[in-house]
Amino acid sequence: MKRVFTLLAVIVLGSTNLIAQRVSVFGTGTLFESLENPSTGVLNKNCNTFQFNCFVPSFNFDGRLFGDADTLLRNYALNNSKAINKIAPFSNPQKLNYGAGVATFNWLAAKILINYRNESELLIDVSSKAYGTGDVKNEAISLANKDNIGIGSYPNQLLTNSYGAAYTQIAVGFSTSINDLLRAGVKLGYVSGINYSDLKFTNTHMDIQQSSSAPDENLLFLSLTGTSKLLGRTDSLEANHFLPNFKNPGLTFSAGVSGRINDDWEASLYVKDLGFINWKDINREKIYDGRRYVNGVFVSKFTVDSIEKILKFNDTTYTEKHFKTSLPARLEGGIGKTFLPYLRSSLFFSMPLHYWQSDVALINDFFYKNYHFILQAQYNTHNTFQVGTHLMIKSPVCDFVFGSDNLLGTIKLAKAANVNYEYFYNSHTSANVNFGLVFKFGKCYYSENATYIPMDDKRKSKTTRKKVQRTKAIE
Repeated sequence: MKRVFTLLAVIVLGSTNLIAQRVSVFGTGTLFESLENPSTGVLNKNCNTFQFNCFVPSFNFDGRLFGDADTLLRNYALNNSKAINKIAPFSNPQKLNYGAGVATFNWLAAKILINYRNESELLIDVSSKAYGTGDVKNEAISLANKDNIGIGSYPNQLLTNSYGAAYTQIAVGFSTSINDLLRAGVKLGYVSGINYSDLKFTNTHMDIQQSSSAPDENLLFLSLTGTSKLLGRTDSLEANHFLPNFKNPGLTFSAGVSGRINDDWEASLYVKDLGFINWKDINREKIYDGRRYVNGVFVSKFTVDSIEKILKFNDTTYTEKHFKTSLPARLEGGIGKTFLPYLRSSLFFSMPLHYWQSDVALINDFFYKNYHFILQAQYNTHNTFQVGTHLMIKSPVCDFVFGSDNLLGTIKLAKAANVNYEYFYNSHTSANVNFGLVFKFGKCYYSENATYIPMDDKRKSKTTRKKVQRTKAIE
């Protein structure tokens, strides 16, 4: 019984939200940045004609948990519920615990220079993404401990509003220079949905009564009002589900502009992930109409499987439907300045378009030759303040980045991963990790290196002229 109600919390808070991604790569002029901002040009400034991740996935994870129960839920998820035993009820039972997260894998990322004169670049991006958000009351967490469940009535302890989805995207982008100061880009993608869940309980009621036939046992009665929408394979994801397909089709769109104010100042503004998904594959909706969905079951026999059966429509009160959901579009941008020969600072913001919850970050890039040490301070309007560090290498043959937007929180979570903590109050837990590796190919041709400009129509001369046309003056 101790795991029953925590399962709901894990379903809710284990979903992965709509948080700014790859904050640390803003203003770096790398392929990692161009995956977020399609107007970013990376090839001419790096003197390459092709950049490719060689199927080494770059990834970004960001998760946040707020509320009294964050330590409890974190340890429940990481060490098989060892830390859930013998906790006292929370002093504020109606207070919400809120969870949010995002995960992105870029399986294939490449940029190709298609026109040297106007610096036009073609982007290819094959990626998988997951995101979600949810909340659960302190009272529901307290009831997860069987020692806190006695005979009595428990109204509205399981109210929740959660959402989560995952999808794969195949996208093609194009960017070009409009003039010497302004650059623009767009990115269009086909989306194939992987998984989807939407759980809303607007009224719940649980009664625990003593059994007349077995006085040592208590009986559980559970009534629910609300809705749940789930894709059929909620708990059976396999590798082939991440392959592009046409079962749950959708489209995504991103666009941006970047400008150079002068030699020191740069700015950009872009919108990303505008789009939708049509969920058609084994998709079901269930309306909970307030009836007793659990009726007189021994508490000791009410297990995780019982909750799963309720959510998976173990009766005839469901309908098969097609849903259309929007993607978590964001408006992002910022401004950066090179203050010293070894320091570039940027002010970055990110805001979702469907609700007010924003990230603001100050990013400082300390660099020497090919080596960059990125130090950032980030504030989120969910009252999260975090400090992160990244190591970046930008060499003629590769770009590499690794680090965390929330270094202290990530280290704390890693240390706590397999530790059986007794519960203690801690109102916030968060972690983030970011990794990427890109290889560079091609070289520049300089007019100063040309010994002659061939003017005949021979094949060798044509090849040489094309090389000269791709020249770049050394300033």
